[in-house]
Amino acid sequence: MKTKLFIMMLISSILFSCAATGVTTIEDMGSSIGVKQPEWMQYITSVSKMDALYPKKVPFTYNETGTDLNYLKRKINSTTLSAEYSRTLTQAVLQSASEESGQDFTEHEQSIQQASASTFSGFKKEGEWWQLKRYPNGDEKYTYYVLYLVDEDNFNRSLSSVIKKSSGTIGEEIAQKLEKNIENVKNIYMNAQQ
Repeated sequence: MKTKLFIMMLISSILFSCAATGVTTIEDMGSSIGVKQPEWMQYITSVSKMDALYPKKVPFTYNETGTDLNYLKRKINSTTLSAEYSRTLTQAVLQSASEESGQDFTEHEQSIQQASASTFSGFKKEGEWWQLKRYPNGDEKYTYYVLYLVDEDNFNRSLSSVIKKSSGTIGEEIAQKLEKNIENVKNIYMNAQQ
């Protein structure tokens, strides 16, 4: 009797926790042809863990949700991606400069973003995936995910270029410190995608 009661309580708690989120995946990119989601999707919220999957590469992931899948694909792959990459790179440089100096460089975000705007080069689209989800209010929306990779050396050169171009804003001394500790800036970039 106690075992049955325990099992019923366990099932109830599982069902309750599933109902609490209320978001149900109805379909995904592979469901109609029997393809499982790619391994990189497991790490979409922890990009820094993708190192094992893609050694000597730096990943850049992005996703967006909306009602029109084709629109999301066009928007992300043509315009949004380079702007989002630039924003993420800018945040990494700003945060690193702030940590290094103890100053707040937020007001200089636009000038640093201009320095990083032209750095979206050498990226190769590694994968894409989409999911159609139903939300508690009955809405159905697509979430479209993309994964781009760049060679680590190319990324480090781009990051170094952004730091050098930003030296007028963040100061020459801080820029030199960031150059010496470029791995820290890279780690901040990786964590900014989570």
